[in-house]
Amino acid sequence: MATVQNMKSEGADTKSLRIGNNGSVKKTFDPMYGKLTFETYFILPQAKDNAYVRIGNKTSKIGFNTKDGNICYFSDKGNSGIVWEDYKSNIWYLLRIEVDLQNKKADFFVNDFAFCKNIDIDLSYVD
Repeated sequence: MATVQNMKSEGADTKSLRIGNNGSVKKTFDPMYGKLTFETYFILPQAKDNAYVRIGNKTSKIGFNTKDGNICYFSDKGNSGIVWEDYKSNIWYLLRIEVDLQNKKADFFVNDFAFCKNIDIDLSYVD
């Protein structure tokens, strides 16, 4: 179950999603091709494995997941690796994927640092 909460702060109000155990959120777009950037902020109140943030289509996905206390990337070609070691609970992380769908490559960033670049992918479009 996901809920959108207005979070009062100095300046503009912001919105965040609180997702319960085993919950998920999905947003569908018209198919996108070429080069694109996906960016989101990510926080876990308690460290846990198998939290995912991903993009893709019905048959293929790439993104980030948590595993063994690390933030990792994964690709639809079976590639995976650590992007950020020893992440902390209750800390916001900026996750970004820059995708070149024509050349089938992706770069994975955490907090504006590109730790995994030119990763092979099979995605031909994102929706």
